[in-house]
Amino acid sequence: MRRDVAYFPPREYRDPRAWAIAAPRLIQAAAIAPFGAGEGFRLRAEAASLGGIRLAHLESGPYVHERAGKSAESSEPSFTLTLQRRGVSRIEQGGRTIELAPDDFTITDSSRPYRREYPTENTVLVILFPQRMLAIPPRSLAHLVGTSLSGREGLGAIASRLLGGVADHLAALREPLGLAMVDSVLDVVSTLLAARALGDDQADAPVWQLLEIRDYIMDHLDDPELAPASIARANFISERRLHHLFQGSGSTVGAWIRGRRLEMCRRDLTDPAAASRTVREVGEQWGFTNQTHFARAFRAAYGCSPSEARAAGTIAHEGEFEL
Repeated sequence: MRRDVAYFPPREYRDPRAWAIAAPRLIQAAAIAPFGAGEGFRLRAEAASLGGIRLAHLESGPYVHERAGKSAESSEPSFTLTLQRRGVSRIEQGGRTIELAPDDFTITDSSRPYRREYPTENTVLVILFPQRMLAIPPRSLAHLVGTSLSGREGLGAIASRLLGGVADHLAALREPLGLAMVDSVLDVVSTLLAARALGDDQADAPVWQLLEIRDYIMDHLDDPELAPASIARANFISERRLHHLFQGSGSTVGAWIRGRRLEMCRRDLTDPAAASRTVREVGEQWGFTNQTHFARAFRAAYGCSPSEARAAGTIAHEGEFEL
């Protein structure tokens, strides 16, 4: 049975080779080396994994973290969010080099080569997540990857504080609503990125239209009759325009609706407060009127049946890396 919630308690590493072995399980594989001649290596890591999202809170001395080749770990496009909490770091990717100060954060493409330098004592939160969680068209996102976002004012300050709260309470993410909490924080980051995209290029105004339509879909997710025609009509656009907006985000209308419905079902199936409702009732509440289709779609997305997900409940796998 799949356990998609895992927590890895804080652990210290004094050997870069040991951390290089542990890193793939915690966040992502990469080459590790001390920063500068004569510098010793020291890193403290705490991590959590929820479904397709990995989070790591890292406190360390100076070191270099580098990936030279393209990642083959996952066929699904994914990104890495890095929040600088203490010290400074320099990140290089795709010809861009940025420096992060405390409260700054950035998005990088986790499948492409990169280099991260931590020249000082530092603390960072790193979150690896699927691209589909960002409600931003790939063209707009490409302009934002590898840029520094300030967390000291405006929307950035809100996002930075929320991310900091997640970093301080990784163990709490084992609770039933942990995944929903992380999803909500990433939604805030997605909104901030959309605002940045719109500010950088007025041609990206469709980003806001897509966000508004997605909000409408979420508000009507429990309607089994929800379909492109009704969505387009309610938002005063043509079906062709609707499909074009979603195509630009790397998804389709139907796939996005199905994905959100499955996420809501998984949330409810692992929530003790919803234990009195049957699997069928949970599926029907979120628009799945055909139980066979529901079960197949759920297994394809999460690797287990709805009943198995419920049986797993709030189990969180606690363990440390075997080195």
